[in-house]
Amino acid sequence: MSEVRIFESDKYKYIGIYKDEQLVQSFFEHIIEGGASEGDIHIGRIQSIDKSGKNAFVNIGCGKNAILPLKKFDKVSKGDYVTCEVIRGEKGEKGAKISLGYTVPGKYAVGKNGRKKISVSRSMNKDEIREDLWNTLKEYSRDFEGEILVRSNIKSCEDIEALKLDLDRVISNFKEIKRKGQYWNKVGKIYNSGGMLGRILRGEKEEGTIITSSGPKNINCEDIIGSVVKMDVNGLKIADFIRDVVKSYERKVLLPEGGSMVIDRGEALYSIDINSGNADKSIVNDDNAEFICREILKRNLNGIVIIDFVNFDHKDEIIALAEKISEKMNEDTVKSKVFFNRELGLVEIARNRKGVTLYEILDDIYESAICSKREINREESRELILGVIHNVRSSIHPKKYKSNDRVIIKLNTYFKGLFEEEINHIRDKIFHEKIDLAISYSDEFLIGYTVD
Repeated sequence: MSEVRIFESDKYKYIGIYKDEQLVQSFFEHIIEGGASEGDIHIGRIQSIDKSGKNAFVNIGCGKNAILPLKKFDKVSKGDYVTCEVIRGEKGEKGAKISLGYTVPGKYAVGKNGRKKISVSRSMNKDEIREDLWNTLKEYSRDFEGEILVRSNIKSCEDIEALKLDLDRVISNFKEIKRKGQYWNKVGKIYNSGGMLGRILRGEKEEGTIITSSGPKNINCEDIIGSVVKMDVNGLKIADFIRDVVKSYERKVLLPEGGSMVIDRGEALYSIDINSGNADKSIVNDDNAEFICREILKRNLNGIVIIDFVNFDHKDEIIALAEKISEKMNEDTVKSKVFFNRELGLVEIARNRKGVTLYEILDDIYESAICSKREINREESRELILGVIHNVRSSIHPKKYKSNDRVIIKLNTYFKGLFEEEINHIRDKIFHEKIDLAISYSDEFLIGYTVD
């Protein structure tokens, strides 16, 4: 049984999926009060259309105008009211990106506006759906003015009543959204999808438990079905989660079947280099494929991930390896595609972006009010601080070193005098000689860093 642990700070929601007390996947989501979140559905009013006619700017009631890419058959004019779904939330100064096609997700099926039909997830075949479940889907489709997209989760549905309950909720929400879209003449949100947490729980294929830190403010799971229990545990500490996450972000990881892998972040992609060491290279490639996929999910690596395996004796071996990786990635709640280059021996994973990665918000985690010094003991603090230092190291490219680069590790005065000796000891091991590593103390934050 899986366990979803949720923590919140002023800026982010941290979500960790645990199985057998081991962190297997982590997600981080911006908390934007009154902002546009991915998956939410809004009534918007078109403010303007650019000269090319390819984009419209829409007021959806969130302060910043959203961007609506227009297709040839989209007939909209300035001042029109439209029903739209947020497909990318606000980021910095950029407004949200929206679509006129909107979906209402359930655990086993998704309602979508458009042509009346039943379609099946690309990760499965229609033949994999039990006959009684398929008949139920056809029965509901007759009275539904839109498309029913069947999710791969339906393969784990054993109770036909659970499917009916899911479809009832999807169709009821869909009809309400359509009604508001026809009669409302004011902008604003009309459907809350539950954010990242909602998508995770709908994507889980087995029953689980939700454990939250005290007083979560942004959890909306009313339409999530299944045996999910929500509990508040006062003793749940974000420090425990952060320790697990920081540990999982080590650059070099030993593989269970021998060899190691090195994970680096570039400007536009992530690279994973597999090294065999003294182990047999065929064993390193084949037996560690599942472990490599788990590391990708645990770190929430998204975008393009390039995996450079140990040289193959036969070029056709990479095809079987890519199929094994593709099968494992199908278990992911986030959409991904797997490609391979037989000549170069590379496997490429293109994984949709969901939330942000730890690399992007590490400072905010340590500086957040919820991560207070009362919750972190000396050993935990040591792991967190060293994790920050290693993250700094991975974010500075050796070729871009300057003679005046100065890295300042910012610590709360609570830590003064505890770790200077150890930090100075590892400085020469992980930093270039041109980098000046210094420590600064203040009561304003917990742990962070700057590069001057």
